[in-house]
Amino acid sequence: MSKIIAAPNDDQNQDVFPVARMIQQLMKDNNTPDAKIEQFEQSFVSEIEKDNGYAIFQLFAEQCDLIVTQQEKKRVGGSSIGSVQEKIECYFSTLIYMLGNAMDTVPKLQAAVSKVVELLLSGQEYPQLRLKMLMQTYNSIPITGVTAEVSRKIFFGVLNFAADNELFHEMVVYLNDFETWMSTWAQHLEDNEDFNAEADKKELYHLIAMQIPKLKPEVKLSMASLPEELAFQWLEKYLRYETEVNDRSLAAIKLFVQEVIKLPSVFEVEGLLEIEVLQKASKSNDKVAKMVALLQLFVSGTIADLAAFKSKHTGFLQELDVPESCIENKLRVLTLCSLCEGRQEVPLKEIREALKIEDVDDLIIEATHYNVLVGRIDEVRQILTVQSVLQRKFGQKEWQHLDNVLEKWMGKIDLLIDSLKVSAEKERASAGKIGGA
Repeated sequence: MSKIIAAPNDDQNQDVFPVARMIQQLMKDNNTPDAKIEQFEQSFVSEIEKDNGYAIFQLFAEQCDLIVTQQEKKRVGGSSIGSVQEKIECYFSTLIYMLGNAMDTVPKLQAAVSKVVELLLSGQEYPQLRLKMLMQTYNSIPITGVTAEVSRKIFFGVLNFAADNELFHEMVVYLNDFETWMSTWAQHLEDNEDFNAEADKKELYHLIAMQIPKLKPEVKLSMASLPEELAFQWLEKYLRYETEVNDRSLAAIKLFVQEVIKLPSVFEVEGLLEIEVLQKASKSNDKVAKMVALLQLFVSGTIADLAAFKSKHTGFLQELDVPESCIENKLRVLTLCSLCEGRQEVPLKEIREALKIEDVDDLIIEATHYNVLVGRIDEVRQILTVQSVLQRKFGQKEWQHLDNVLEKWMGKIDLLIDSLKVSAEKERASAGKIGGA
């Protein structure tokens, strides 16, 4: 009887014996020469006796192809896919278990982790299981100064594997945690000259922004935020960290401009135009320059300005692949905001004339729905009463106006405080007279 099969129940390494037995049996099923099977058995027993966990790990890792291919043959031959996956999961789980229990030096741990990740990423079979094992590997390694770089590599390995295998929906639940995890290993790597935290953020933000739109409809429906808006937020984050004008950033800029136009909730554009890579690209790329000019219309333009833009850049909107109706509608809402700036009442007739449409009720409702305007329509007086409105452009003039308003407000507060002091003194004086009577 093989020494592998006859392992003692109280052996501290007994958790690795099931995998050793499985490898032994698969070698026989694969008609492996007896000499090689015996060599494997002898090596395993020898390393067990020496309590050499790293050597056992290496011995198992060498048999990855055998494990996967032979189990796949069993599936094709009639074994249930659940049974086959269970065996493969047992194999990888044992390797991962050994990471934390059998590595006695940091170099061995780093080499072993890299090997597990390499094995998991090297095949296409059972992608869901491989992703699960990659995530398990990441979770099994405590992040310290010596393991931070390994954890970082596993993290991006997990994300890219999920993206490449249409499994990114498995990552959605962790979106809000990613930046926290990144900051954890960044703290340990800040003295590493090769580590670039901003580059990592760029990679993460771009990956998420590109993957969210690809999610299946049923996944999108289950998300708390609208996926289009969520993808736009990550895309904006990416562009704010991007400094290079290249194919990737140019493609992202085009998508960004398209989403600014299409998303009904995006009205504050002035701050978006300040994105460094957008301005940088507009100086060297004619198409981006036109995109910036188009976005500038949302800051200070009108429907008439849009007509002039279309006349000057014939066919550009079609090339950009954005509905002209979206641009016109957003411009009308923003023009409405401009009409309402600094006013408490605006005649509906004036709004109709400025927007060149008769029915302005729906437009006003849309503006209030997206909180760019707070007000109501007075049908009797045919006016729009305004409580607050989005400031399309906030330049030196607007800052000066805000400063004047704040000064007046502070002056009124000072007067109120002085008035309260006078009242308090009078009350104290009055109370003193009553008490002395």
